Amino acid sequence: MRILFIYPNLGTGEAPLNLSYLTAVAKRCGAEVRIFDTSAYEQFAQRGDAGQTSVGQFKATKQDIKLKTSNPTLDLILLLREFEPDLVCATAFSNNFHVGVDMLKAVKRACPNIPTMFGGIHTTLVPEKVIVYDCIDMICVGEGEGVIEDICRSRDFRQIKNLWYKHEGEIYRNPLRELIDLDTLPYQDFEGYEEHSFYRPLAGKLYRSISVDVSRGCPYKCSYCASCQFWGQRIRFRSPSMVVDEMEYLYDHFKIREFHFWDDNLTINHQHILGICKEILRRRLPVSIATPNGLRVDTLNKRVLMVMKKAGFYLLTFAVESGSPRILKECNKRTNLRTIARNTVIAKKLGFSLNSFFKLGFPTETLESIQKTIKFAKSLPFDQRVFFILKPLPGSQIFDEMRKRGDNALDWNKINFFNESGDSAIIGGKTMQEWQKKAYRETLIRFPNILQYFWYRFLKYFHLNQLKYQTQRIFFVLLEKVWFLRFLKDKDL
Repeated sequence: MRILFIYPNLGTGEAPLNLSYLTAVAKRCGAEVRIFDTSAYEQFAQRGDAGQTSVGQFKATKQDIKLKTSNPTLDLILLLREFEPDLVCATAFSNNFHVGVDMLKAVKRACPNIPTMFGGIHTTLVPEKVIVYDCIDMICVGEGEGVIEDICRSRDFRQIKNLWYKHEGEIYRNPLRELIDLDTLPYQDFEGYEEHSFYRPLAGKLYRSISVDVSRGCPYKCSYCASCQFWGQRIRFRSPSMVVDEMEYLYDHFKIREFHFWDDNLTINHQHILGICKEILRRRLPVSIATPNGLRVDTLNKRVLMVMKKAGFYLLTFAVESGSPRILKECNKRTNLRTIARNTVIAKKLGFSLNSFFKLGFPTETLESIQKTIKFAKSLPFDQRVFFILKPLPGSQIFDEMRKRGDNALDWNKINFFNESGDSAIIGGKTMQEWQKKAYRETLIRFPNILQYFWYRFLKYFHLNQLKYQTQRIFFVLLEKVWFLRFLKDKDL
């Protein structure tokens, strides 16, 4: 059997964790697999990725990364005619779902008889919105490894659990299957991905990095998060030895030196995370590890942080969310600011680089709670602070409440944390956007932070081919400083 997987990526990013396991499962079942990866196409690259790479902001690797200028749709059609797949699969989040749909539309125009399947978290959380597309013949609801395995062994879609499919104008919904044992996963397969997919910007450098599945799920039920809906509000762990086995395999076969753990709740089980760290130390595996997805700060303590530091963890992202106790309680975060502050100080003293996530625009957000969030963010020794505007992610409690009020205004292309609207809050989107800018200015334009900013942006990772770019950046920051002094005269904020 021949399966073509489409990776509708937008911009620089790691090769996808989900597809790399799916392709490995397919190959284990004897299927022939190809990948169509949009990461390296100029059309889909985020402006910042292309610009920063081209001017040398990131000290990348010996190998230059160049974006493709060819038409991705035409390239996909050429690949279809060359490979002649028996099945075309795509997976996506909400913000890149439209790209995957466009790719499958191109598949159907060129080869209308090839069956197509869509999967991923967006598909699982709003399956009724996905299955209606004419270019999609079936969807995978939930984990896809078992579905791919069953398809490779039998093409009778009627018997495959987790699968919705169309037949003679009707939609059939097969029952769900049990969640898999993570220790049965094969090592990730990265053959066929564009070289561009292995690089990710982080802390001023461009790393050749890969993610590894350490756990799946989360037992909490925060109102802004969809993880509990996707995984069933439970968490499964992969054994520490299996995690490090895969890291060692990727280290040897793909020359990966940087690993990113994207787990929803990596440190909730101290025995598990300590087991991984001790296994890394026992094997003397010289790797660097970051946690870009955000950790629950209240699951940490000094002992865990010390062992993580010894094992190679160097950059931690703390998912604080809000500096308002009322907002934290209303969104079911089930934590407190005192614990967050204490563990942040401990982590900083141990030498970690610290990023942090804050959200503005919760449904009951007020100007007072926003000011508390900015004040709390300023009070802690974070190296970076990211202020998101809350978005109604499909599957989250906030999203469901919005749907009850009518979801006609929802645009899947804008379901991310970076655009300017604030649809879920009682405060208007334009006002929220202004407060987001104010949060960044207040946390950056302070004397200690200015020095820190110059250190991270211009000195710590400096190299000669960045000279022109860094000069421009310094000039820009000085202009921004002058602009901000004028901004203080604005009495609207």
